[in-house]
Amino acid sequence: MKKIDRKATLKIIAATSVAIFSLAAVFTATSAWFESVRNVDTAGDAFNVKNLSGHLASVSFHKLDSKTTDSNGDATSFTFSSTAVGTITYDWNNDTGEYVPTLEGDTRIKLKQYDPMDRSQPLLLMLHLSQAYETTGPSIRVNGLTAATGFLGARDSSQQPVYSLDDTDIILDSRGSVHLVDGSSTPYTVNYYWLSSVVQFYQTTFANDTLSWTYAMTSEYATEHSVPKLNNSPDKFVTVDNEAETSSFRNAPNLFSSSNGQTIKNIALVIDYYPDAIEFIYSTYLANAILENTYGSIMSFLCDWSLEVI
Repeated sequence: MKKIDRKATLKIIAATSVAIFSLAAVFTATSAWFESVRNVDTAGDAFNVKNLSGHLASVSFHKLDSKTTDSNGDATSFTFSSTAVGTITYDWNNDTGEYVPTLEGDTRIKLKQYDPMDRSQPLLLMLHLSQAYETTGPSIRVNGLTAATGFLGARDSSQQPVYSLDDTDIILDSRGSVHLVDGSSTPYTVNYYWLSSVVQFYQTTFANDTLSWTYAMTSEYATEHSVPKLNNSPDKFVTVDNEAETSSFRNAPNLFSSSNGQTIKNIALVIDYYPDAIEFIYSTYLANAILENTYGSIMSFLCDWSLEVI
């Protein structure tokens, strides 16, 4: 199956208002989304706790305020709200974490609806460490962890889908509902798939609590506007090549590693859609009856991964 011409793909997708990719999670405990490995002293005959507090003190979530784009519609910078949607604060002595939303009762953190004509809908996670750390090599790391067995759009040697959209192994949740698809009110079941298949991660760091809320995607923009630049190559669970029709999957990618001699107090981690993977998934299931007739080309995703801060 060859890569579909983007214009044709957009025409098909946009006509049915694709797609809802929801990151909807209730944060009630440490294990809900983040895990932290405590700093230990390996000197001597046993592992001794050196610092009872984990590296991570809290995480705040920030919505996109605005972005700039180039002539191709690709983002050149993001500006996020300095006011958090909510914050998770950790008590490592009691191994607890509490999510406090900015608006009472608001326990949903989600990426905005993906639009093929406006593909970047990022969310900023600001990881606040318990102190400023002077790092030696990769002494502070952020890893992604998922129990997903592969990429939702994976194909076999004959370019056929590895998974079917009704495969219970890839469906995280299923809910009966009535949706309006092209003006109709046909009831159907909404299946939620692995969010790890459609996201990528950018990052940068700060040596203190003087934070920036605007980030450059290009060196030119960073130089011209004196704002931090996000890493050149975003990290992800999935890597695809639409021209070669190949994909690869990692269930525990490293999303950040400190370098030797860095001072780190805060880590900015930006989550955004991975458009190439979305195109790959759409190509894999093109003309699939479940995708086109049952879902009306709308796919939904739930968060299947956690972040480990070491």
